[in-house]
Parts: sequence; C-alpha cells; structure tokens
Amino acid sequence: MGDKRVGVAISDPYWIVVTPYRTFENDDRIFEKIANLIEEFGIKKVIVGLPLTLSGEEGTQAKKTREFAKNLQNFINVPIEFVDERFTTDMAQELLKTKKRKYQKDKEKKDSIAAAFILESFINQTR
Repeated sequence: MGDKRVGVAISDPYWIVVTPYRTFENDDRIFEKIANLIEEFGIKKVIVGLPLTLSGEEGTQAKKTREFAKNLQNFINVPIEFVDERFTTDMAQELLKTKKRKYQKDKEKKDSIAAAFILESFINQTR
C-alpha cells in the first residue's frame, strides 16, 4: 500500500498461480474498490505488504499500512494478514527491465507486480 497507489495481485483458490491484477489509486474510494474486488472474485483473505525497514523494524510507513488495514477491515468480511514487503518494488522494477521499453517506467504495472511478489511470499511462507 502506497500513499498514491495500491497494487493488487490475485491467486487462484488453490494458491498455485499468482497474477498481477491491477493498481488502484489510493483515494477516498479505495476501501470500496477493494471490497468490490473481494466480492467479485470471492476472495477469502487479503494479504497486505508491510514495509519494514532494512533492519526488519516497523517505521512510519509500516504504521500507516497497519492503520490502512485497520480501516479496510471495517469494509470487508475477510481476514487481513501481513507479510514483509521489503525489496518487492525493486524486484518488480528488475522484472520490468526485461520487458519492452514501454513497460519499464510503468508505475501501475510495477505496483501490481510487486503485489504479486508479496502474495507469492505469503503463499510460500504458509506451505
């Protein structure tokens, strides 16, 4: 969850395939957009990337993220879990460097790819 955008990825019900889905503007309708997505896809759990510091501690952005999740929980009826999101944006940027030039600076695509890395990380931790 960023101050400007929220990248979204989804997985199949069996947690086999993770797909970067889209990026939402983080505006006054963000919770409604996420709630609609949960209903549309029958999502059973929301995974939120927690931006820890390099030393693994929670800083200012992590506190904002926890507050965001707390407010989101008022709009949805599925559990929210957190996973360390360190380096996922860098990983997404590196992946985009291998793609066509038109995608390399696409911030929206980068955010949804980072969300896919976050979701994959969660899935791998639970297996």
